This record gives sequence, structure tokens and C-alpha cells, in this order.
Amino acid sequence: MTDKLEDTANQALMAIIDNAATAKEFILAELPEVVQQLLIWRIADNVLWILYDLAIIATLLWMFSKMLPKYKAAFRKGTDDETDFPESEANFWYVAGGVVHFIITAVLFFKYAPTVIRRTGEIIQVSVAPKVYLLEYASSLVQ
Repeated sequence: MTDKLEDTANQALMAIIDNAATAKEFILAELPEVVQQLLIWRIADNVLWILYDLAIIATLLWMFSKMLPKYKAAFRKGTDDETDFPESEANFWYVAGGVVHFIITAVLFFKYAPTVIRRTGEIIQVSVAPKVYLLEYASSLVQ
């Protein structure tokens, strides 16, 4: 009975060793392609996010540039004629809206611009020094 059990255990151990060797060969054969696909994906992912961020920045700047002449006209009208209180008050709120619009545009611009710079740096790093990028990426996965 024990000989039969030992034979079964030896056969199972040999099957595990053979499967591990086959898996090792498969991993070693596929690893360069996996690494290449990872690098291509990181570049594509960063490019997509950069395009998204640039679209938001461009939209914000376009909207502000379209409204800027109206804000300037309201500000000039409010400062030239201070005799008409209701119109002056309406101009005040229009100018205040322009200031708020400017603040929102500035805050969102300074939120998205550093992201574009960081992602551009990552694309450059993947393109110029892929091994360094892979080491940093692996260390970030371990942490």
C-alpha cells in the first residue's frame, strides 16, 4: 500500500515539475511581447488622457475668449455711466459673473495643465528609457 502511495506521489510530483517547466518556458517565450504591449498601452493611455485634458483646456479658453468682449463692454459701460443705478447694478453682476468665470477657468486650467505635463513626461520616459520605466512601474506595484 505504501509503495503504491509513493508511486502516486512521485507521479504527481513529476507532473507538477513538468507543468512548472512548461509554464516557465511559456512565460519566458511570451514575456517580451507582454512587456512591449504594456509599454504601448501606457503610451496610448497617456495620449488619450492628454487629449481629454487638452480638449477641456481648449473648451475653457474658447468659452472665456467668446465671453471676454461682453465682459469688457459691460465693465466699460458700468464705469462710464454711474448715474443709472439699475443698469449699473446689472452691469456689476455681469462683471462679477465675468470674474467668477475667469476664476473657474483659471482653477480648471491649473488643475489640468500639470496633468498634461506629467503624462507627457511619462510618454517621454516610456519612449526614451523603457527599462527604467519598467523598473519604476514594478516597484510601484510592489509598494
